Amino acid sequence: LWHAYNLVQAGDEVRCTTVRKVVKESSTGSTTSQKRRVMLTIAVTKVDFDPDVLQLRISGQVTSENELVRMGAHHTLTVELNSNFSITKDVWDQ
Repeated sequence: LWHAYNLVQAGDEVRCTTVRKVVKESSTGSTTSQKRRVMLTIAVTKVDFDPDVLQLRISGQVTSENELVRMGAHHTLTVELNSNFSITKDVWDQ
């Protein structure tokens, strides 16, 4: 994870499975919320590494269309050891 922390920069795109709280409103105005596992792609704005819990937290705006999450919404991906994720960069050699 330390190497991923040094590899991911602001402006990159990261795709990962994450948990997102989805709020639904009924016709009567009452709301219900549930946590759903979704695949999101975000444009990275901030990257943090926590060595105590071995987690990489990647914050940014959602760039992929999803039925549960609107484009442009802010989200933080939490990448843990043995998590699958992909990084897309405009330029790899910098």
